[in-house]
Amino acid sequence: MYDLFSLPDITFPEGFLWGSATAGHQIEGDNIHSQRWASEQAGHCEKPSGKACNHYELYREDTALLKKLGHQAYRMSLEWSRLEPVEGSFNQKALDHYLDELRLLKETGLQVFLTLHHFTHPLWFEEKGGFERRENLPLFECFLEYIVPKVSLFVDSWNVINEFNLD
Repeated sequence: MYDLFSLPDITFPEGFLWGSATAGHQIEGDNIHSQRWASEQAGHCEKPSGKACNHYELYREDTALLKKLGHQAYRMSLEWSRLEPVEGSFNQKALDHYLDELRLLKETGLQVFLTLHHFTHPLWFEEKGGFERRENLPLFECFLEYIVPKVSLFVDSWNVINEFNLD
């Protein structure tokens, strides 16, 4: 065990960003159109996400907490399954939600690091074989062509697929 009081001082380089990182499915709650939600409902998960911490509804309060904690950056993800719950049909209400959240983050002074795929995708995409089938890649490209131009004004850095080597 370390004696925390005997460790040398740690300094971070100038410009180091302090922040938080989240995954939409893990914090938003009620991500009912994703393959993870379907798997959870089928009993394949010991701890289903359910409401999670209800960030989807509480993002304003959560953003205020980030600022209060002195964070300078926030890595978040967009839930493809909320934005395109049915193949080829994009949800304007979900888009408006994410645009409002991104706008608020920028107004709060936070740098936004945006993940476009963080382990979850629409159930309809999973039922087609997901990323395991090369012929499905244009479906993800279509999502990117839809969302990137709409959110790019608010994004400081991009992460297209988070931890693609897992799962």
